[in-house]
Amino acid sequence: LVLLFAWIGVGFLLFQFVGINLLTLVLVQLFTGLAINGVYPVLYAMTSDSSEPGAIAIGNGLNMSGMLVGGFGAIIMGVLISFGGGYSSSSGFLYGLYFIAAVMFVTALLILIFTRETIGRMYAHDWALVSRESCLRGR
Repeated sequence: LVLLFAWIGVGFLLFQFVGINLLTLVLVQLFTGLAINGVYPVLYAMTSDSSEPGAIAIGNGLNMSGMLVGGFGAIIMGVLISFGGGYSSSSGFLYGLYFIAAVMFVTALLILIFTRETIGRMYAHDWALVSRESCLRGR
């Protein structure tokens, strides 16, 4: 997830260059789209794997509810576009791209410092701030 959110952040920063030509537009859309389409399956799998027995549906329901909160992004984008001079000016759109990229980078950082690797090959590279004991159920 850290890689995917960082990838999406870079992808949104690249959108400022799509006016160069049609090939750049297509390549930036493909680059960003590959990461965007990968987030939900990873979130779904992580939630399913880390939920208590009988609570998988609740965890995945919270994932879906969290995605609905993203709908408020349209309101924020409208405010940023207006702040940047309205729809006739590109600076507001750039503010929006920078805002979305910043949200993606902050999300990657939050996942990095608050998600624990309790098993697997990344176990030794766990940087989470939460205690290991709080993540080990029934052990």
